[in-house]
Amino acid sequence: MRRQMAQNRKIKMLKLSSLMSQVRAEIELRGIDVAQASKQIGVSHDTLRKHLAGEHVRSDSALKYQDWISGRKSVGRFASIEKRDKNISPPDDLEKLILTIPTKPRLVVDIFSGCGGLSLGFDLLQDGKQFETILAIDVNREPVAVLNKNKEKFSDTELPVGRQLDLTEFCSPYEFLAFYLQHVAALKGDDETLQRLDEIGGGAFPEYRAVISSADRAFENTLMEVWQSAKWRQMMSSFNRDALSQTSVAAFQDRLKLPRLTQKIPTVRRTLWNDRHNVSGLPSSPSTEFIITAEREWDAEARELKHRQGGKGKGQLQVSARRVMEFCDLLDAEAFAPIKAAWIDWRAVWLEARLLAFSGDLFQTEVRELYQSTYPVSVLVGGPPCQGFSRIGRGKIRSLHDAQMHAHSSSEAGDSRNLLFNQYVMILDALRPRSFIFENVQHFKSTVKAGKGEFPATDVLAEAIVNVSDDQASYQVASTVLNAARAGAPQNRIRYFMCGLRSDHHEVSEVLAKANWILALPRQQEASLDLALAGLPDPHFTADGTSSRAAMEKLAEISEISMAPSQSPYMNWIRRSQFGVRAKTTRRVDSHAARSPRSDDAALFSLISPGKRWMDYRAECASTIEELGSLVSAIINLPASVKELIKSSAANSKTLFPDDQHLNKLHSKLDGSLPIRLLLEQISAELGHDHHLLRDTYLAKRDSQHGDWLARMDPKKPSKTMVSHMSKDTYAFVHPYAPRTLSVREAARIQTFPDWFSFSNVSMTDAFKMIGNAVPPFLSHLLASRMVHALENSARPALHLVKSA
Repeated sequence: MRRQMAQNRKIKMLKLSSLMSQVRAEIELRGIDVAQASKQIGVSHDTLRKHLAGEHVRSDSALKYQDWISGRKSVGRFASIEKRDKNISPPDDLEKLILTIPTKPRLVVDIFSGCGGLSLGFDLLQDGKQFETILAIDVNREPVAVLNKNKEKFSDTELPVGRQLDLTEFCSPYEFLAFYLQHVAALKGDDETLQRLDEIGGGAFPEYRAVISSADRAFENTLMEVWQSAKWRQMMSSFNRDALSQTSVAAFQDRLKLPRLTQKIPTVRRTLWNDRHNVSGLPSSPSTEFIITAEREWDAEARELKHRQGGKGKGQLQVSARRVMEFCDLLDAEAFAPIKAAWIDWRAVWLEARLLAFSGDLFQTEVRELYQSTYPVSVLVGGPPCQGFSRIGRGKIRSLHDAQMHAHSSSEAGDSRNLLFNQYVMILDALRPRSFIFENVQHFKSTVKAGKGEFPATDVLAEAIVNVSDDQASYQVASTVLNAARAGAPQNRIRYFMCGLRSDHHEVSEVLAKANWILALPRQQEASLDLALAGLPDPHFTADGTSSRAAMEKLAEISEISMAPSQSPYMNWIRRSQFGVRAKTTRRVDSHAARSPRSDDAALFSLISPGKRWMDYRAECASTIEELGSLVSAIINLPASVKELIKSSAANSKTLFPDDQHLNKLHSKLDGSLPIRLLLEQISAELGHDHHLLRDTYLAKRDSQHGDWLARMDPKKPSKTMVSHMSKDTYAFVHPYAPRTLSVREAARIQTFPDWFSFSNVSMTDAFKMIGNAVPPFLSHLLASRMVHALENSARPALHLVKSA
């Protein structure tokens, strides 16, 4: 009877017109309070309280309420794919099913782009007919140079797609929209859009550029006067210029956009709106409130820098602390005062002009309308710098933080780069693309501990995306962790991916299912390292006076790879990659350059078996080592009288019985590192000098101390993850057959860059770094193949969901 009455009450409740009335009735029916209900529903207590009070309910919360009322298990907007199918799936030949070619390629924007690995997979889909990367942004010059060089091979414009910019410079979504429209219109030669951009907001945009250009010129004139003064020249003559290259000092100058103090002619750093062809008159005088704001900004950066001069550490950290101290003394010098004053005026003009230009309702409305009617973006891709979230990066950051020498510290986030994903969300808010892909390290899902508590990165990102959503753009988002090897790449690379699709007027559940499907890549046959290295000859080496850049520019002839179909999707990808984007056969590749191995390293590499690491040659549990240690210890502990008796009875006492100092030294060598020590000593004897790795700091490395720091790769398995540390050394990537480490081209193959993709315009160090940071284009190509189907009109046949990799 009670169950029937309860059922009748629920039927009556479901007929109520208001969703929140239904929620309130369900709370009463279950006999719980609001706090308990919020936990069951999966929303915060404060959110539920506000919604019950009549505040607007977003679609993601509404879905949770509906699921709770009906008794369905809520997957929520931010569903995560957790289960994995261990079975190999048939190749995902979606590219063959893509029949609809759009009139114009869908536009892609790639932020935190690096050299463009993530967007490259989209650009190569159906020879560029489906997607076109129209803008790529990175803060570093070298990756942008590589991206632009390769983009030229399949772009119809001479203007660069990649732009070197610091995304933290943008103050609002509307400023980014203005920048985006100016960039794309110039790229397309669209004078009409450029003119319309200048007209919106009553001409606010060109007026803004004129003001800040004048401010730049005034700042540079003041700096030139200071540079030429006797006080400045006298001070700089005795200043240690090495201090200017110290990381924290360089970061201070970069954040404040100060010209390098070593420049003969000071020039304001390239910023968003440097426009030297649009200078008119003198800069306006900034208001007092903006002068105060700019002064506080300078003082805050200076305080942070001065805090680091008290850092304690050894070796390079001690040197760094001294250099910071020298630069701080320079900041406080009388000759530096005019520079600070000029910077405050310059910065204040920027702050005020920006506020006036981009905060007006008319400008914001018109710039968004112009964007929607000209070059709306279909896909936003990007992955903020991940050092703050990777486990290795955290340890390094922690040690530097203890020494107060970290250039990216933040009390809120532990590492200020952890907050760069906020810029991703800001640009998502600006462009409102139909879809987005967010990529980061696997441990982005974990919690970062910071000075003010714990920092749940994924929760904050999810909340920020919800805040972007409104009646015009509401996103349904799925997330997962993908291993590139399971998708068929020759590399065990595990990364966190988030995919979002704009709901528009479609059913939320349908859109969410599509977002999940995009990330649910079928598990493919793993590609071995052998496949990645197929056809590549011996590399060029940086030896005999050959510079790194010269070795990178040399061409190498690669062997032809049969074009017969293969069961390995990666092998088919590499075969296709031997043909350039203009259907020209690629048989000669650049960047096949490797570090010249030292003679002692080459000898060691030859003794290490494929698939073996430094730590694998340790013998922690060897009984012989333990017995030898016990024997030497017993001899050391013999009574002095016994030792003297042995010495006196020996024909050659020094040879037969060493003193305690030598015995203690011998005893210290009798640990798990003894097998490695014996190998290195044997090599040293053959070469006539000590092996440079024959040191306690190296010999102590084991599993808990990155004992895989030196390893020979296994040719029959996918490679370990390519990492940016390759820019410093490649000991962890010893070639499986040759006594050397990997070349840049081999690392690029493992990272699935096509053979025609060139790295010849940067150094070997820079190339290794950007390859290690890149998203494998092969993996992004698989995601792009699915993204096309998800972006098709909903009237097309429903997607058949497949099991994930």
